[in-house]
Amino acid sequence: MSSEAIAKLRKDMPGYVGPKFAQKASDEDIQLMVDLKDEKALLFNQYIKPVNDKIVKLLKKYRIPHGATGIEESLSEAAVKIYKTISKKEWDRTPADYKSVIDGVHYKMFNDPKMGTILAPVEISESLMEREYNTAQRKEMADSGEALPDGSFPIADEEDLKNAISSYGLGKDSSAAAKHIAKRARALGLADLIPDTEDFQKALKS
Repeated sequence: MSSEAIAKLRKDMPGYVGPKFAQKASDEDIQLMVDLKDEKALLFNQYIKPVNDKIVKLLKKYRIPHGATGIEESLSEAAVKIYKTISKKEWDRTPADYKSVIDGVHYKMFNDPKMGTILAPVEISESLMEREYNTAQRKEMADSGEALPDGSFPIADEEDLKNAISSYGLGKDSSAAAKHIAKRARALGLADLIPDTEDFQKALKS
């Protein structure tokens, strides 16, 4: 992570590494903590969450609150600053390896234009409506160059562009996605939104 990205994390997402740690730790240790948190989230999602889910299911059977065993202790909003509000549909379709629930807080993998790939806290809104393109529309956009040949990453405007940037790493071919995103950004006059992170730039050149 760049010093700029770490400064942004300290300011906008201190809850991810811990508010006090974000204030006191060196940039090097902030980076280390982020790496460890990401590793913890992946391990939690793969090994601990399935067991917790079974425990919660057993508790529900007898109508016992989940918190009775200390499984879920939600963090206060002051400790965790939400990175983005997403729809339930977006959460549901996100692959399991790219999301997790830690201490009652939902986290999702994003490609941040400044910080690169991050696992950030999100709020899930049942009422949030997201733009969707049907198969016919995606085909038309693919034919016109607004989407990739398979209809993925449709980009017609700034909103589409930002959504594509935040999820390009989830695609089957991140290089093709990155090149498409950069091309569409320039076509829309939004070249300043092209991420300058190392992983995105590497994908552009591959």
